[in-house]
Order: sequence, then structure tokens, then C-alpha cells
Amino acid sequence: MLLFVVFPAIAMALVFTVMVIRAKNPAHSVLFFIPVPRNTSGLPPLLGLDFFAMIFLVVHLETLGRLLYTNYSVPFPVSSLILLVAIIGAIVLTQYRTTTVERQDVFYHNAIDFWRILGKIREKKPIFLRGIFILLPHKRTHT
Repeated sequence: MLLFVVFPAIAMALVFTVMVIRAKNPAHSVLFFIPVPRNTSGLPPLLGLDFFAMIFLVVHLETLGRLLYTNYSVPFPVSSLILLVAIIGAIVLTQYRTTTVERQDVFYHNAIDFWRILGKIREKKPIFLRGIFILLPHKRTHT
């Protein structure tokens, strides 16, 4: 059982580690590094070492937090603000309206379709809606 679970996890961690080392683009290197702790963090519980699994997780999170708030105490918030400004800029650019571009009024077209379908229902005509014919049953009169 352990052979089928532990060996593939170790093999995947080694493959991703080699890919981190061999990547020429730093962004690819970071993306290849993401699965390495995920693959290796599952090994201690499988081997019955629960305490070491918790220590591994706490040390990993503490190291990351310490790096962010000591060595990268200025670049981290600055990069956060740059990303925030980029997100707000993207939202503003998509909301910018020009007079040269014709835009559809979705609510107006939906209202027209609603009243057209309502008229067909009153006239008892078949309705063609999104490629499907809908035949309405005749009302039965109860006697």
C-alpha cells in the first residue's frame, strides 16, 4: 500500500524539483514549485509520523510569514497596492462607455421577447424559443 502511495508522491516531488531548477523563466519556476510542498507534506502522515507533519506545516507557514514581514516588508505591501490599482484600472476600463460603440439594452430586448411570447400564449400559437418549438395545450373546460 505504501509503495503505491509514497513512491509516486516522492517521484512527483522530485520531478517538480528538477523542473524548478531547470526552468529558465522565473515565473515558470515559481509555478513548478507550488506542488512540491503539497506532495511532500502528505508523506509524514502516511508513514505514521503525525507530529512531524504538524511541525512541517507550522515551520513552513512560519517561515513564509517571517519572510513576508521581515525581508519583504516593503515590497510585499507595495506589490499588493500595485495589484489593487491594476484591478481597479481593469474594472474602470471595462466600464468606460463611448458614443461610437452601439450597445445592446438587454433588459429592453428581454421585455420585448416577454411581451411577444405572452401575445403568442394568448393567441394559442406555437412558440419558437431557443431552437425549440413549444406547443401549448388547449385549455380544458370543466363541465
